[in-house]
Amino acid sequence: MATESFPPPLQAQKVDNPPDPKAQVGEGEVTAVIKRCLEFWFEDGNVILQAEQIQFRVHISVLSLHSNIFRDMANIAQKHQEDSADAVDHVNGCPLVHLWDKAVEIQHIISNIYHGVKVHNWTEPMTLSDISILLRLGKKYEIDHLVAEGLRRLRADHPTTLAGWEKITSVEIYQAMDMEGQFGDYADIINLAHEQSVHSILPAAYLRCVLAGFDLKSFLPTTSILDLCTEARENCMVGRESIIRAANGNFRLWRKRSGDLSPANGCTTLRPCMDKQAKAVEEFPLWKHDILTGALLAPLKQTELAGFCPKCAKAVRAKYNECREDLWKKLPEMFNLSGWEGLKDFAM
Repeated sequence: MATESFPPPLQAQKVDNPPDPKAQVGEGEVTAVIKRCLEFWFEDGNVILQAEQIQFRVHISVLSLHSNIFRDMANIAQKHQEDSADAVDHVNGCPLVHLWDKAVEIQHIISNIYHGVKVHNWTEPMTLSDISILLRLGKKYEIDHLVAEGLRRLRADHPTTLAGWEKITSVEIYQAMDMEGQFGDYADIINLAHEQSVHSILPAAYLRCVLAGFDLKSFLPTTSILDLCTEARENCMVGRESIIRAANGNFRLWRKRSGDLSPANGCTTLRPCMDKQAKAVEEFPLWKHDILTGALLAPLKQTELAGFCPKCAKAVRAKYNECREDLWKKLPEMFNLSGWEGLKDFAM
């Protein structure tokens, strides 16, 4: 699967000026060497960003087009330089702004700002680590188009409607995200949604997780293979059992009212349709759950309705769709969340 291209690894060299005394790594230890990111070291740049021990010489005007936070930070640093007699926070005559983020993440943000689609193909699936950077740093530095892109990708693979869920061919397959459906992928997405308050994707993210073939002990703290936050772990366990109970309830209600469906008005094969319903209904995916699978909410296939006359097949399909829609409507509450309308993402 193609992935979004990432900027080349940090290339670095010593900065011309002496090491910053603030960069001491510990008493009695050698001063940490400050390095340049050569990819983003512009000789006409007028502000220097430093993340960890890496410096980037960039342009206030370019950053300001995308981020009010970067603009304000650079302007404050520049004003401090002009007003201060010591003017200690500068490199090569440029104000120095310290950032408390990982250097590789700052490089990724700067690359998106400077290179855009020339390097970052947003039509291709993107790794979760890159989506995380867009969300976290995009929010922090108020770069709205990066935040919007991160959200778009998360929402694309975690719909809020049953019609959207039907387009997912398998819980292991993602369209907008470069994921392989590994054990850790489900947990990483859920944890990111909790961390960044992307609440609208949680029901579908939880559902993907519980339909991936995990049994209950897979979610227990002592036996889990999923590195979920505590709240998510509890929600998955509760949701898994709630789905099973709801499906069983639908099945019992179906059996109780089966006579209302088959034979349907206009049935052309009375006895075969009644016999078919008695046998076939038990195999419908909504309540056939030795282990919950991705087929849980799938619409009925034509093969599953084989043997019914057209009138009875239509009635059975319509009733089954009602059961699916009812479970989807209640899905957030099953995972200890607000209803669909109450699941709001962070305000941009």
